[in-house]
Amino acid sequence: MKIFPWPVLTDELEGDYPNQVIETSNLTCTSDGIGLNIDWTPTTTCPYLNAMLEKGNAKWLIELQCHRTLFIERHYHSFGHLKIPVSPDDVRGTLHFRAYITATNDLTIEPSGVKEELAGKYELLEGDQLGWYETTFETDPEFAKNPGLRSLFTFREADENESGTYYKLTETGDRFVIILSKSSYVKYATSRSAKADVKLASTTLLILPALVETLGMLRDKASENTDGQTLKAEDIEEAPLRRLALLLRHRLSLEPHQVDDCSSIAVQLIQGKTDLLAGCLSTLND
Repeated sequence: MKIFPWPVLTDELEGDYPNQVIETSNLTCTSDGIGLNIDWTPTTTCPYLNAMLEKGNAKWLIELQCHRTLFIERHYHSFGHLKIPVSPDDVRGTLHFRAYITATNDLTIEPSGVKEELAGKYELLEGDQLGWYETTFETDPEFAKNPGLRSLFTFREADENESGTYYKLTETGDRFVIILSKSSYVKYATSRSAKADVKLASTTLLILPALVETLGMLRDKASENTDGQTLKAEDIEEAPLRRLALLLRHRLSLEPHQVDDCSSIAVQLIQGKTDLLAGCLSTLND
């Protein structure tokens, strides 16, 4: 049973517009290590609807939704390339993607290229749907579990070969590792069972100096770039620094070469998203 009395275009070749579809082969959803990026140049293989879009009688409505976080966001688009960044805080698990072609005003249509039984004139109201497409994207489980600062730093106790170490920063894989003396690590471990505000304060005190240091490393990395081009976050080879740069761009809209006052930026990152740190100790060192 048809939902709408008029023809509607989908991604099915046997739909109301035979052999004409919404083109989705260039629709992608990728993770940059911090957030999701949806790229698409929405178009159709239907000359009639393409003409409506070009004349402004129709437009695209893109709807994003995550049931687990109650996130919903809508974007209106006329034509050309579309890029939508999605924060990791907004999505857990499945991201529902829906695209609609909607009428921009009240009008009468007489679509061509439709099934014979659907030929004719139709009266539409503004917002009526002329086409739709739906799909889902699955986010990386580990990324969804540990967004942002929560997954960028981990702690461990100094071993026998590191005796005398009080606080040291190193890296492993795609994380920075904060090495603590035995007494400091015991205090850190004890704070894991403390109240949320105590955990937050403890983690902030431990991460803040490391964050300042790593931002300094990022600033030096950008200043060492001598190829004449501005260093972009995704161009950094070292995984932890690259993830930090992506986090910086995602949270504060800054690229590596824009890092100047490391202490101020570190505080902004922490204060701006304290919720990321509130649950930090429950996931660090997993």
